[in-house]
Amino acid sequence: MGKGEYIQGISLTPGLKEVLKNIIDDGNNDAEGDASINLRQILDKADKSSPEHQVITLKAIKLAKSIITGQNESMSLLKRLDQSLCNAKLVFNSDESTTSPEAEANKSSYANRITKLKLKEQERNYSKLTANLDNSVADDTNMKSMTYAASVGANMIVAPISIGVLMYFFCREA
Repeated sequence: MGKGEYIQGISLTPGLKEVLKNIIDDGNNDAEGDASINLRQILDKADKSSPEHQVITLKAIKLAKSIITGQNESMSLLKRLDQSLCNAKLVFNSDESTTSPEAEANKSSYANRITKLKLKEQERNYSKLTANLDNSVADDTNMKSMTYAASVGANMIVAPISIGVLMYFFCREA
């Protein structure tokens, strides 16, 4: 059974159909009349579907067994039912064929939630990996940039003064 599949029932073979009809006929004579009527309705409903889609539910099989166990002399019928069930195949139905709009909405919200959780997990793992890295800029780099700015400022102040001093010495002797 794959993901998203569930048991729909058991394929209704001719042998199983014959055994179920015998159970219904025997059950009509006993106190299990209501159960026989219910089983007949289930069998009639299965007969109306196409031959490749004839399925009898597990509930109907339990109902048939309860009818048989209510009768004391029907052990051969129980053996025939078990043998015909062994020859029948299980029928599975996938969830995709019976999806409702609510199920689709739940499925999409679930997928969105899974995506968000995966992204959070990736971010958490990344944070763990980068937690021990040094995020601060080295002090040496800060000091170099500060000294460069200070030297430019000092040069702007000292340069005109030094040019003025040089011109004073050269102009005074002339």
